[in-house]
Amino acid sequence: RNIQVDWDADREAKFNVRVRIMAEDRTQLLGDITVGLSKEDVNLLYIEMKREDNFASGRLVLEVKSLLHLQRVLKRIRAIPGVLHVERLDEELPGNQPM
Repeated sequence: RNIQVDWDADREAKFNVRVRIMAEDRTQLLGDITVGLSKEDVNLLYIEMKREDNFASGRLVLEVKSLLHLQRVLKRIRAIPGVLHVERLDEELPGNQPM
């Protein structure tokens, strides 16, 4: 018996993910973040950074390929000098499939 199956696995699918960053404020912080994202082949769709005393806080929207890709990206950001905390925000973005 044969059953026709169509896989819904679009290898080119990408997902928008919100991320929050807390770091020590310093020169070149934003540059280091964007270089790290570039090395992981991530599109940066939105970024907002604010300075509060000696700290920088930011929200980013990243376009990633998979959960594994997101985990690699977060690991790279955590490795940047001065970064204190990085987390994925649970807020869903319109038009996204859950990851």
